[in-house]
Amino acid sequence: MITIAAMREELTMRLPVVELATWMLVLPCTLLVFAAGCDQSGSLDSPTAMQLRALSTVYLDFAAARGRGPQDEHQLLAYIKNVPQFLLAEAGIAPGATSRALISKRDGEPFVIYYGEHICLKKHSSQVIACEKKGKDGTRYVAFADGHVDCIDEAAAKALMHEHH
Repeated sequence: MITIAAMREELTMRLPVVELATWMLVLPCTLLVFAAGCDQSGSLDSPTAMQLRALSTVYLDFAAARGRGPQDEHQLLAYIKNVPQFLLAEAGIAPGATSRALISKRDGEPFVIYYGEHICLKKHSSQVIACEKKGKDGTRYVAFADGHVDCIDEAAAKALMHEHH
């Protein structure tokens, strides 16, 4: 059985080496993200981090098949509903809870999802695909196009959002 994560890893392994100019743009932002850190409530094993990781897995699966993310919430939810239940369970999305998957358990707000994005699948990416709208205690969870989720401070989140759009 091939999983979504295995397909993403296989695609990542086939990607070309990133050029030096790209690294010069990505590295400062990446350092900012890792320097920001998170407090206890911002654990990457928290329900919200796992929820955002599951959402990004489905988003990236859609993008891998089509070259870009879903155009809107309706298209994302329709895609989620057509994913086999065992794959949704593996991604951490409960059966019948597709619309709740788009709302942060931590701040109670819908995730900010960047719909219709062309996704550049590479091993390390600072491209944001989704994040918490408000977050908590000055931090927000952010999902990146390489599949990782991080908890960053508000200033770093605003910098990434500004850079992104």
